[in-house]
Order: sequence, then C-alpha cells, then structure tokens
Amino acid sequence: MMTKNADKNREQMMMFSMDDMVPQNHMLRLIDKAINWNFIYDLVEEKYCPDNGRPSMDPVMLIKIPFIQYLYGIKSMRQTMKEIEVNVAYRWFLGLDMLDPVPHFSTFGKNYTRRFKDTDLFEQIFSKILEDCMKYKLVNTEQIFVDATHVKACANSKKMRKRVAHEQALWYEEELNKEIEKDRLAHGKKPLKKKDDNLPPASGGTGNDKDSISEELPEDVKTQKCSISDPESGWFRKGEHKHVFADAGYKTPAIAHQLLEDGIQPLFPYTRPKTKEGFFGKHAFAYDEYYDCYICPGAHILTYSTTNRSGYKEYKSCGEHCAECQCLSKCTESKDHVKLITRHVWEEYMEVVEDIRHTIGNRQIYQLRKETIERIFGTAKEQHGFRYTQYIGKARMEMKAGLTFACMNLKKLAKMASDFEKPDKVHTLFPDEIPIKMWPLPVRDLLFLGKASEKRLTEAGIHTIGDMAHSSEEEIQRLLGSKAGHQLYQYACGIDNSPVKAQPEEAKGFSVETTFNDDIVSVEQVLPILLEQCDIVATRMRRKEKKCTSISVNFRTLDFRNKSHQMTIPNATDTTDEIYKNAQKLFTESWKGEPLRLIGVALTNLTDESFEQLSLFEDNEKKERYRKLDATMDEIRKKFGNDKIIRASIMNSSTGIAKKARAQMKNEDDKESRTVE
Repeated sequence: MMTKNADKNREQMMMFSMDDMVPQNHMLRLIDKAINWNFIYDLVEEKYCPDNGRPSMDPVMLIKIPFIQYLYGIKSMRQTMKEIEVNVAYRWFLGLDMLDPVPHFSTFGKNYTRRFKDTDLFEQIFSKILEDCMKYKLVNTEQIFVDATHVKACANSKKMRKRVAHEQALWYEEELNKEIEKDRLAHGKKPLKKKDDNLPPASGGTGNDKDSISEELPEDVKTQKCSISDPESGWFRKGEHKHVFADAGYKTPAIAHQLLEDGIQPLFPYTRPKTKEGFFGKHAFAYDEYYDCYICPGAHILTYSTTNRSGYKEYKSCGEHCAECQCLSKCTESKDHVKLITRHVWEEYMEVVEDIRHTIGNRQIYQLRKETIERIFGTAKEQHGFRYTQYIGKARMEMKAGLTFACMNLKKLAKMASDFEKPDKVHTLFPDEIPIKMWPLPVRDLLFLGKASEKRLTEAGIHTIGDMAHSSEEEIQRLLGSKAGHQLYQYACGIDNSPVKAQPEEAKGFSVETTFNDDIVSVEQVLPILLEQCDIVATRMRRKEKKCTSISVNFRTLDFRNKSHQMTIPNATDTTDEIYKNAQKLFTESWKGEPLRLIGVALTNLTDESFEQLSLFEDNEKKERYRKLDATMDEIRKKFGNDKIIRASIMNSSTGIAKKARAQMKNEDDKESRTVE
C-alpha cells in the first residue's frame, strides 16, 4: 500500500534535546570527546583585549568552523555556513542551539587577516593534535616518511606576466659557501667573488593573450612566468612528473649532509644515472681519495680543476690523451676531447646514503611509503578538498594544509580514543595496519605477555612486537616455552585462531573490584566505596533483567591475604538498597580492622524469577519506593548517559571505579543495540 505523507510534519512543533539528535557514533561527537579544545583559549589569549571592546565570537567556535569545512571537504566558507545552518550535528559541535544565528561567512576571513595572519597559531594546533596522537601510540617517530604533492592553484594560466627571476636563498647556502671557500683554499684557489644583487626591477614581460602585461626587459635578464591572479603560485609543466620521481627529489647532498649530521639515517630510493645511452656512467670512473682524482676506464687520470658556486668540484681529463683513446666514443662528445666529472663537496654523505640503501631490511621499510604518506595524499585529495586550492597566496594555503592534515589526524585519534574508552580497550586492526600500528609497540603491550616473559625477551634483544614477529617461532618457543611461545608468536604476527562466537555467553554473575593507592583503615572510608560498587553491579544486573540470591564481599589486606564472605538471601533481589545492606553486613562482620588494599562485591546465582515472598515484618512500601527509584535512575542513565545521575552519598568517593564501570555498561548497551540491528 502506498503511503503519502511527504509534507505532513513540516509545520509541527516539538521539544527535543540536541544531544539526542546527534548519534553517539557520529564523527564530530567522537572528535569532541577525543580532544579538549580549551587549549585554543591559551593560544589566542594575547590576540584579544581582556577588559575592553565588544564581546567577541568564541575563539574555539571560530577555529572549529574551518575544521568542519576541511573535515567534510566543503569547497568554500560560504557553503560551510550554509551547511552549518541546517545541520544539527554541526550546530552541536559548535555549541549553537537551533535558534542561534550562524556567523557570517566573512567572519573567519576577517579574523584570519586581523589576528591570526603571520602567526604560528595553526602550526601549534597541528602540533597539539599530533601530541595527543602520540599518547595513543598512533605515531612511530623511529621511521619518518617524507614526500610532496602538487595542488592545482587558484590561478588562471591564461593571465600572466613575465618578471625578473630572482634566485631564492637556499637554507644551507651559508654553510655551503663556507665549505666551498675551504675547499678552494685547500686547492690553492682564490675565494669566489660575491654575487651582484643589483638586478633590474621585477616588472614587465610579454604575454600571449590580451590579459597579459607587456613591458620591455633587457635581453640578458632571466625571466619567469608569473600569474596575475596568484603571484605566489608556481608554473607546473605538464608531463614533468613522468621524468622526476617525487621522492627522488629529496636525494641531494645538502639534505643527506643535514640528516646525517643530526644523527638521522636517510633512506632514499635508487636513481638512474643521467648519462646518455651508450656512454660511460659516473660509476665507471673510480675516485682516488688519497690523490683526489678520478681514473677513467681507459686508465687516464682526471685531475682537479676548480670548485664552482654550486659546490661541485670539477675534474677534467687531458684532451691530448683522450683524443687517442679507444674509449673516446663512449666517454665524451666534447670538441676538445676533454671529459668533465663533477663531485660535490658533500659527496661522502651521498656515499653513506647509498650504503644505507643496500642494508638488509631497508627495502622492505621503504615499501611502506606507498601505504602511508602516498595514501594520505590520496585521501586528502579525494575526501578533504586538497586537489584544488580555495585560497590565493602561500600563507593561506599553509594554513589550509595544516588544518587539513590535523583533521585527518583527528579522525584517527577519535577512532582510537573511542576504542580505548571501552572497558576491554579493544581496537580492531586490519592486516595492512599491523606492521604500522602494532609492531612498533613494546612487547609488554602484547596480549597475555607478563613481566617475566618480557624480561626474557628483552634480554634476548627483542624489544618490540615487530622484533618478535620477525624472529623465528623456534627462538620464541625456546625463550617462553613450547605452548606459550607458539601462542604469543601467533599474536605478534597478527594471527588468532580462536573461534569467533556469534553470541556472547550469558553472564553467570556480576562483580566489581577496586584497588586503592592508599591503605583504607576506617569504616567511614569503606562504606561509600561499597555503596558505589553495589550501585554499579545492581544497575548492570537490572539491565540484563536478572535478580540474584547470593551476595559476596571480598577484600585484600596489606599483607596480601584475600578474604571472601558470601551469604544467600531468601528472595531474589535487584534493588541497590537491599544489596548494599547485605554487603555492608557481610563486611562489618568479617573485617577486623586491618589496612585494606582491595575490596569488591559480586552478585551470583542469577535468576529470571520475579516471585517474592512478602513479609509482615518488613516495610514493603519502602521496598517498592526503592524499586521505583532504581527504575527511574536506570532510565535516566540509559537516555542521557551513565554519569548523568549519581547518588549524593558517593559523589565525593575518590575510588575512580565509577567512570570505568559505567563505560563498561555503555559498552554492553552498544553490543546489545548491534545485536538487535
């Protein structure tokens, strides 16, 4: 039967909670829970006047707006504001109710120009999120992958002008010049003259269409194309990427020198020699370090000539000897028959880099590059609007890049943090994530691996789960035993052959325990803790629609002696008050005043029966009030959260079990909802 009610509810009025409208597993809810945004107030405090002027927009909301834009790949700030206007989750994330006006789309741009421009605010935000990721072991600083990608500029390639090409100062130029001068003096050469910076003004040029600007420039001046709409953008030549590998662009003597001097081992890829086909490559010429010369395949010597401004030492052969050499046709095409070979003043660092590249195991590590940073670039372009720029200027694009990758880190952080908030702290890993996320962890984090086993493994040089996975199973079994070694080795490799159960086994009882940092020595300290424990286990039991007939209390004294006392009650119960009274009675009868380090409550002998024998000597009306009170608290906790209502007598309890236990109840609720679905 066809139903027509498309516009029936358009004008209805209703009351609702915005928190209920946002799903518990919504990405923005997970992000808001994973990070405390109050750190932004400290970062921008100096940008606002504390006691003068009109009230400003909340800085946290101001920063959250571009986070929404980049997180969901919205193309512009104007469109972002339109989306916030109608999206309940966006409003909830920003702290706006349904009637609050949305800020104007120019608000963020004006604040950026007047407050945040030329500051490191967005870099600090990125760093703070990165620090939080490190807390959850999402970042392994032992191996860092570096790469770059092209982003198409917001510029018109038809509208351009020519300007004088000024050479950019290199970050290592000062150190390189010192090295060049030192090398030239060692060879008896004069220092190079300083460059003349008196160049013509940067203007003029000719273009190919009517929008181009044309001015006369001297013929001997080097020029470059410059976009009129975005002068800071670069000119990308189509097809360039076919000849230059992006990661190979970092394989330079300057970068190798800097990393090795800082104690970092660089791993660069193999680069093909840039020699003409059929000619000798540079590797065919042997360098003699003692005499500082090269020896060619024809046994002729190439002697030092000079050191140029780029830092390359030039070695030249004798033209008269080369003219009569049989290898001339494979060596050089120069008219004077002189072969030229260059060697950088930091060439020894490049030789170390090549040795590192040939080290066993480094090739496998380099293969992870395409699974990490290249995948991140792909995700940023496909899902976060990083294929094209929405801003003009390098500074704004740096801000966008920082916030975009901060958003991507936030997504991972929110997922990991939500997993770690579960009582069992279970986080699901896919097979390709095991080498990245699990193997860098220390061996003590492996499931079922104790302190004694950790000590044996570390003494054998096995410090991480990855070390354990790359060892042989026989070696692990020799250290930990046959059965335990086999099981732990399988876990380290990401293999678990345990059968997957479709339905969890029904609970045989409910219990909670608390270990104290300080000794408990008085009844006044114990009773609030005992009440809190009874409230937690009773709530969990009622959610399973069970009642108990056995209550037990166990505790551990300062000398690590465990004591447990149990009682059976005539009628099955699920009320917190009755369970607490019996637990209190058990504890006071069995405790002799020794300092306590642990206490716990357990409910067993569960039943579904609701039959109860009424007593003429009990206040049945009072028991009924307690049942209604428990039912009301259960409904509030189920709807608004387990920590929204707490008994007044246990509000000051400092045991720390409430948060963990109520999180466990929430996890049980989530499992039940997934089962129903």
